[in-house]
Amino acid sequence: MSLEDPEQIEKLASQFNIFLKGIIAIPLNFPGTRFYDAMRAANAIRKQLVMIAKQRRVALEQRTASPSQDLLSYLLVSADENGRFLTEMEITNNILTLLFAGHDTSSVTIALLIKYLGEMPQIYEAVLREQIDIAKSKEEGELLQWEDIQKM
Repeated sequence: MSLEDPEQIEKLASQFNIFLKGIIAIPLNFPGTRFYDAMRAANAIRKQLVMIAKQRRVALEQRTASPSQDLLSYLLVSADENGRFLTEMEITNNILTLLFAGHDTSSVTIALLIKYLGEMPQIYEAVLREQIDIAKSKEEGELLQWEDIQKM
């Protein structure tokens, strides 16, 4: 979404963490429950994302943002086969879903990777050697290139 304001990022991250803690809780939607807090956090996130979407729509109209800048811009300018554009709330819900799916998937993948590397020392050693070889081929401060990633 191309957010750059640290305060805005922190606010969204804080609400997102509350959302994550309660979204898998028992769905008792009354004050004092994690689920209730998660629903409130989700609504706060949606409200902020709608505001961001409105600002981006203006930027797109003024041509100070690119339609291909990021997912938000793309969703704002893309119509379906009937010429219908998504509403800001639909876009917001899609982004929230993607954030949740991406977070959960990434954390589970990393956890499983660490688990399996711990259970299979021969694989761990091979991965470690691979990483050391790549690191040795780089100059100090040189970033990874696509070719390096393909070696992994």
